[in-house]
Amino acid sequence: MEYFELYNGVRIPAVGTGTNTFGRDDEDLKSVPTGNFKPMYTALEAGYELFDTAISYGNEEGIGECLKTVAPDRSKLFILGKIPNRAPYNCDRDSIRKSVGDSMKNLNIEYFDLFLIHQPVDYKAAAEGKSMDVETTVNLYRALEELYREGVLRAIGVANFNEDQLTVLMNEVETVPMANQFRSNPAARNRPLVEFCKENKILPIAHSPMNFTAGAFRVDEVKAADYRKIAGMVGSRYGKSWAQVLLRYNYQLGICSIPKSHIYEFQKQNLDIFDFELSRGDMECLY
Repeated sequence: MEYFELYNGVRIPAVGTGTNTFGRDDEDLKSVPTGNFKPMYTALEAGYELFDTAISYGNEEGIGECLKTVAPDRSKLFILGKIPNRAPYNCDRDSIRKSVGDSMKNLNIEYFDLFLIHQPVDYKAAAEGKSMDVETTVNLYRALEELYREGVLRAIGVANFNEDQLTVLMNEVETVPMANQFRSNPAARNRPLVEFCKENKILPIAHSPMNFTAGAFRVDEVKAADYRKIAGMVGSRYGKSWAQVLLRYNYQLGICSIPKSHIYEFQKQNLDIFDFELSRGDMECLY
């Protein structure tokens, strides 16, 4: 494993795994949880250290049971958590502290390595075209700053914030976010946001790094197939798959990646990206 370093000195694995569909069948986030946490167990077996969790995924207890049952020493793991920016989680200092405490209890951990505000505005409000509630978001972040100073959170940051939202937040708080997790993949590179984060010492973390077909960033199947073919041709020169090429591309740009698979062989492959380096020409043709 290779690592990035947050500006406060905390090291984070360069590749982790998403967990939002663990405990569900068919990798369907909207399906009813079935308790099938085999992908979590195989991810641990494959050697993952970074696990991307969130209160809103509704599966923390199952993940916590996996960690309790078979995980290595806690110091060898990097647990990332997220709090929704909506009631009842963000109402006041007490509700925020309770939400973080309940999340740790569910996951069977005593601290988070990195903890994020999950979104600048509630998803329902975003769908209605509402902008970030600055006062509520700032108060939520300040409560996380307090927990950071207490050592409950080793690092803090945000997720799904754009440049303007980050700027507003940074002007109101003492601690610049240490990371921003957002979509960064061939359907939505978000390079201006990546560069903005790097300029401000905020680590970009890419969720859905290989997803061509999610939501507003959907790419038609022909373009997706063409891109996979290009990435596959690049990979053939290094003995790697198109997916490994995309993860390596992010790594060389200084972007932490959170891919996800329910299949052990693919989980292993997603970690096997540190024994080759893409040439400048290959990097350019993948952009």
